[in-house]
Amino acid sequence: MPFIENTPLGTRLDRRILQMEIQQLTIGPNIRLSINMSVYSMNDPAWLSVLEGTDTDICERLIIEITEGAAMSDIDLTTAFMNRIRRKYCSVAPDDFRAGATSFRYFKGSRFDLVKIYGLFIRNLCYDQDNQM
Repeated sequence: MPFIENTPLGTRLDRRILQMEIQQLTIGPNIRLSINMSVYSMNDPAWLSVLEGTDTDICERLIIEITEGAAMSDIDLTTAFMNRIRRKYCSVAPDDFRAGATSFRYFKGSRFDLVKIYGLFIRNLCYDQDNQM
């Protein structure tokens, strides 16, 4: 996927996935779904148009996951994008939050609605003292 993400095909794919998720949320009023997206789709007027044309009650059950690399590549764009989609009551989460100074600095400066923690940090949590700290 990384080689597609940087192309127009990646943006079209993100847009189509958003449309499919909205369809699922429309027919399943009791579900909540999340999608990953690339930094290029944050600047795609067609992607934003799909979201902004969707009823708020559907959008509030949608979680937009932004990859750390994408978000870090343009923090101003990411912040503006997060503010814009929050107007539709979408939740925003970092995709697979990881350890490291960059991750924590980025996390501290962002206003995420929820955090998905990279599985390595929680695997065997009861038995692994390193993961308990």
